[in-house]
Amino acid sequence: HPAPPDPAVDAVGSKYRQLYEDRINPFAAFAKRERLRRYQELNAAEKLMLSVSSLVLGSKRARMGLAVYVLCLHALTMAVLYGYSHVRTCDRTRAAMVP
Repeated sequence: HPAPPDPAVDAVGSKYRQLYEDRINPFAAFAKRERLRRYQELNAAEKLMLSVSSLVLGSKRARMGLAVYVLCLHALTMAVLYGYSHVRTCDRTRAAMVP
């Protein structure tokens, strides 16, 4: 009887098999070259935006932080606008009541 396969050896073998297949895959090499070519065609502002967006979208913690930040900005804007509209309304009402 042959010896049963060792799971650790099988995992290592599958890892290197996948690396080997990725290296000889012409489609993966072409996609990598095209991605690099398109990146090099970007101007500095586009490269910066791509880097920042991949940084934010690449981490769950960063996405949650951005969502909290945006919600806080919206709440602050609403509070300021509400307060400003209330003060302006009170000023007009008070001015209309003074003879």
